[in-house]
Amino acid sequence: MDLTETETKILEQMVENSGGADVDLLVVFVHLTKEEIRNSLKNLEKKKYVRQSTIRPEIFLITEEGKNHLKKIGWLGS
Repeated sequence: MDLTETETKILEQMVENSGGADVDLLVVFVHLTKEEIRNSLKNLEKKKYVRQSTIRPEIFLITEEGKNHLKKIGWLGS
C-alpha cells in the first residue's frame, strides 16, 4: 500500500511531533488550509491511519493501524 508524497510528509511530521514515543500519538495541524492536505488527511483516515478529533477538528490522532504501519516501515520502535 503506497502512500502519496503528501501523505508520507504528513506521517513523517506526525512521528516528529510525537518525539517517536510509542504511546497514543497526538498531532496538531495548525494550518489546514490547503485542499491537498485536507484530501490527504481524508485518505489517511480512510486507510484507518489517522482519526480526526470530534472535539477539535484540527487535531488528528494516529490510530492503532497507523501505529502498526509506522512500526512496519521503521518510523516507530518495535
